[in-house]
Amino acid sequence: FRIIRGLSRSILFEITKSNIRLQAKQSFCTDKILRKIPELNLESSVKTNHELVELLISKLESIPDNKQWEDLRNTVLNEKSLVNKNNIDAIVVSFCKHKLDLTKSYIKYLKSNKIEPNIATIGKILISYNAHYENKDIPKKEVAAILEWCDKLLKLGTLDVNTASRAIHGLILTPRWKECLKLLDMIKITSKPSIGVYSIVIDAAFKNSEIDIGWKLFDEMVKLEIQPHCSVFETWVNYCLRNYKKHKDGKHLQKDLEEMLHAIAANDVRISKHAAMHFVQAFENIGWTGTTSTVLKSGICQSCSKKLAQIKLLVKDFKKLQEVFLKRVLIRKDVFLRTNPVEIEKFHEMLKKTAPYDVVIDGLNVAFGIRNKNPMEMADTLLNVVQYFTDQGKKVLVMGRKHMTKWPQNKLAYIREKAYVFLTEDLSFDDPFVLQAAITSGPKTIIVSRDLMRGHRFLLEDPDLRDIFKKWQLSNQYQVHYVDKSGKVIFVPPSKFIPSAQKNEYGWHIPIVEEFMPNTPYSLDPPEEWICLKPKS
Repeated sequence: FRIIRGLSRSILFEITKSNIRLQAKQSFCTDKILRKIPELNLESSVKTNHELVELLISKLESIPDNKQWEDLRNTVLNEKSLVNKNNIDAIVVSFCKHKLDLTKSYIKYLKSNKIEPNIATIGKILISYNAHYENKDIPKKEVAAILEWCDKLLKLGTLDVNTASRAIHGLILTPRWKECLKLLDMIKITSKPSIGVYSIVIDAAFKNSEIDIGWKLFDEMVKLEIQPHCSVFETWVNYCLRNYKKHKDGKHLQKDLEEMLHAIAANDVRISKHAAMHFVQAFENIGWTGTTSTVLKSGICQSCSKKLAQIKLLVKDFKKLQEVFLKRVLIRKDVFLRTNPVEIEKFHEMLKKTAPYDVVIDGLNVAFGIRNKNPMEMADTLLNVVQYFTDQGKKVLVMGRKHMTKWPQNKLAYIREKAYVFLTEDLSFDDPFVLQAAITSGPKTIIVSRDLMRGHRFLLEDPDLRDIFKKWQLSNQYQVHYVDKSGKVIFVPPSKFIPSAQKNEYGWHIPIVEEFMPNTPYSLDPPEEWICLKPKS
């Protein structure tokens, strides 16, 4: 299990579900259930105690009375573990999360025994309410109860990240949902709001037709490289359909739906198939049709036989990128804070003497990407990649860090013989150097790296410049896929078409994934599946 440290007054536990298959009597009686679980040794481990709580709650077939809760609580507390009177209630409620009736029953038990829920327990109670009423109408009586719990947290003043997040899960269900904005700002002081917290606040904004608030938070998310939950896209579609139901204006519905599709395109978001079908069903109101499809390497859609947008980088656009990139992205205090001026000057002097390059290799990134067992294998990988390009007569720059000098000297000497090498201090950011060398060298210079450089792209405030950067990166960046035992290097070459959502004269092509996964990294690789969305013939 993982221990999640929060307030000093409590320790919250999140347990990975066991594969143990346990049998217990259908009627709830703690002692009888325990006797039916010979597989569990109650003296064995802390993990077992938490699995015991989860098991006892999962076996409930009716709402327990106060005596039964007391039995469960005491049974767990009597075992030797880190579970104690300060955290037992939060743990119990966390396992009641998706069964609000159980949560309420346990709250009733606590009140009857004059046990005041602590901050952690209140947070878990609000999570339980949120899980139950996430997509349901909430009775006024329940709203009052939720606000009562929220106010117990809000009266504390400044809240830590976990407590503020849980208060948001409660407030978001009530007419006072806008108070979540202050809590979001509170979280931002010390941390980055989670995907879940950002997403539920955006959901609330769209549900309440406060679209300016929703879009502001959406933009914040993507700038932080956080992809919203797909509920955000579904909530937006529902907002569009509410407007359409009122006004019956097909053009306005299309405009509203496409506002989100353009945002998905601009930020390289890949939505789930489920969320994509919400768009398809909404477009059906205006005579469109959508199907799942695949796209060939050539960029041809298998459904409509139309070609997706090819990557074309104009010389004038690249020159514009060259002119502004160094000033707006690379010369910033936060990038060069860990780089001393002498190092920067040496690098610039090297560029003046040896640039332009045909290929710029992110040395450590490439070496770690294939084999990361020991310096010998890392050196071999980098050497093989360098040799692949120098055998073609390419002029190569390898960017790395000074600790690479501890690699096998014969390997390093070969790399230095074949390519230009610049090693930064070990604490320096090296990707700004990689980008500067490549962009300085010209529009056809190849970058070899798995690093997606996404953060640098978002620092370009001009949407046109971001688009130019994306086209340049998609056209020029190679990723090492595999190096075999003979030293043969297999690359993932640049895509021939833009692998993002896009609209042309025939309709939309939207990249999708089977299921949304939080923190899925942005990818330069074309998606396996698309939605082909177009007007009916």
